[in-house]
Amino acid sequence: MEYIQYEIQKGDTLESIASMHNTTVRELIRFHNTHCGTTQMIRNDVWPPYFPSIYMINPEADIHTASSLPEVLPYANSFVYSRQDSHSYDIHIKTNVVFLGKEISENETAMQWNLDFNTPKHGYLNKKETGRKSTGSFPEIKLVSTVMNALNEASDHLFFRLDPAGEIDAVMNNHEVQKRWKTIKAERLTNEAFNIPELKEMFKICDEEFADLLTSLKNNLLYTLFFIPTGKMNLSGNETFADLSENKVLSQFFQPAFIPYSLQYHAAEEDGSIKVHLAGGTDKEGLSPQFENSFKEKYAEISQIPLDFDYNIEGYYLYSIEGLLQQGRIFVREQVNLNCFYTATYEFKIINT
Repeated sequence: MEYIQYEIQKGDTLESIASMHNTTVRELIRFHNTHCGTTQMIRNDVWPPYFPSIYMINPEADIHTASSLPEVLPYANSFVYSRQDSHSYDIHIKTNVVFLGKEISENETAMQWNLDFNTPKHGYLNKKETGRKSTGSFPEIKLVSTVMNALNEASDHLFFRLDPAGEIDAVMNNHEVQKRWKTIKAERLTNEAFNIPELKEMFKICDEEFADLLTSLKNNLLYTLFFIPTGKMNLSGNETFADLSENKVLSQFFQPAFIPYSLQYHAAEEDGSIKVHLAGGTDKEGLSPQFENSFKEKYAEISQIPLDFDYNIEGYYLYSIEGLLQQGRIFVREQVNLNCFYTATYEFKIINT
C-alpha cells in the first residue's frame, strides 16, 4: 500500500500531524492537494469542514511508487456548507396573497444574519430585522405571520450544532430561547389587539412545537431553505438527491394544519462555482381530502370554484467551490385553488467573504 489514511482526531493541527509523520506542513498539503478532489483541498492551511482524514505517503512504501494514490479521494464529489470564520447575509422575504383573482396583500421583510463558527460543528446565529413593509391584510395569513414573528424574535440569538450534512441537529441555548419565547408570548397576549381566540389557539399550538426548539426550527421554512443538506449531494452533475427527512410547514390558509413536503436537490459544478437546483412539493391528492371541510367552512361560498390544493417549492443556490453559500433564490406557492393562493420568495446574499 503506497499511502495511508490518517483519521483526524480532536485537537489535531496540520503542524501536529506533519510532525507525527516526520514531514513538513508544506509537503503534507502539497501531497494531499495533488491527489484529492477540488472540494477536499486544504486551503489557507485549513482542511475542509468535516473532512475525516488526510491521505499521505505510507512511510513503509517506496516513495517513487506513491503516485499511485487514487486521483479522487472518497467523498471528494460531495461538499458541505463552509463552516469557517464569520459570514453575514442579507435575507429578503417577500410574500403575496391573491384572493378571488386579485392581489389583496403584500409583505416584505429584510434581515441580516450573522453567522460565526467557533468550530466546524458549532455556530452562533445573530439575526437582526433591517426592514419591513406591509400593504393590505388577509386574516388567516396575519395569524400565521404574527406567530412566526414572535417565534423569530424569540430565536434572535441561537447557539446551534450542525450535522455532517449541514443541517441543524441541536440547539445548545435551548433554555435561554425558551425563556425569551414565554416573555414575548405573554407580551403579545396581554395586548388587546392580539387577544383573540384564534391567535390564542395558534400560540398554544406553537407552545407544543416550541417545547422542542429543534423541531420548531425544522418546521420553519426559512431555516430549512438556508441550511440545506449539501453534505449529502453529489457533484457529478448526473445525480439528483432526494431529501427523505420528514419536512412539514404550517399552512397559510388551513391553520393549525401542517403541510408535509419533500425536496429534491441537483448539484453540479458550473463556471467555477457549485450550483444547486431545488424542487419540491406535497402529495396534493393525498392532502386535499384533509382540507375539504375547512375549505367548505372558510372559502367555498366566496371562492366560487372547488378546492384544488397544491404546494410547491422551486429555486437555486450558488456556492463557491469551497462550499460557501454566495446567494440563493427560492419560490414557494401554496394554492387553495386558482383563485386563491399565497406566494413567497426567499433571497439570500452574502455581504462579506
